[in-house]
Amino acid sequence: MNRCMECRAGLASVAVLVSVLAGASAGGVLDQEQLLYNGGTSARTLPGYTVWQSFTAGLTGTLDTIEMGFFNDMSGDGVLRIYEGRGTHGALLQQLNVPVVGITQQGPTWNLWAVNAQVTAGLQYTFELTPNADTLPDPYGVCIGAYDPYTRGVFGINDPSGSYETEFDMVFRTRVAVPAPAGLAVLGLGGLVLRRRR
Repeated sequence: MNRCMECRAGLASVAVLVSVLAGASAGGVLDQEQLLYNGGTSARTLPGYTVWQSFTAGLTGTLDTIEMGFFNDMSGDGVLRIYEGRGTHGALLQQLNVPVVGITQQGPTWNLWAVNAQVTAGLQYTFELTPNADTLPDPYGVCIGAYDPYTRGVFGINDPSGSYETEFDMVFRTRVAVPAPAGLAVLGLGGLVLRRRR
């Protein structure tokens, strides 16, 4: 009877552990973030104007969420692009249309976008937003932190004359879904432990 109860307790523990690992893998783990919000940039919707932020991945896996902070009232859309490397001249990994919403409030209005791009820990990547001039005001508000608070990347602006790095960083977060072989190994180990108790 005691052995049976031990087996059930062991199975429950393994099930909880696998559930946690699966949840981390499917939902994405917080990887990079810059939360200092002490300024804002009035980004333009004119032709050729975009804003971008580079970051260094801390995890290897699938970049599945990009979160970006905005300010002031707005409701529109834009094109989000993800590139390899620092800036917008690397290989394009993904391009998609995304909603862009802002609310006048004390903190940033977070926009969460589901993406799907493979990233490798230690390498730099860049996400770029091209605003839709038909739906967003000119200018529109992008939340930033002054004096380079995020040291593993940079905030940049593209305009018809070129691409420029700044001493600021966007208010942003990235999330990465990590592969789950470790979770399967733990499940196998739990099964061995349970067999030995019998």
